[in-house]
Amino acid sequence: MKYLIDTDIASYYLRGKHNLVEIFKNKGPSDLRLSIITVAQMQVLAYKNPHSKINK
Repeated sequence: MKYLIDTDIASYYLRGKHNLVEIFKNKGPSDLRLSIITVAQMQVLAYKNPHSKINK
């Protein structure tokens, strides 16, 4: 099964919340997808706050 990761989940993952690192490891990279919209939103968030964990 494939999973489309939205902006909130990607942000939680980058911040280390909700044990998503382990969940994503169990699913494997071939089952996880990001839309171009999510990528663009993450880029905007990183640009707006250059000191955030997302930017790193």
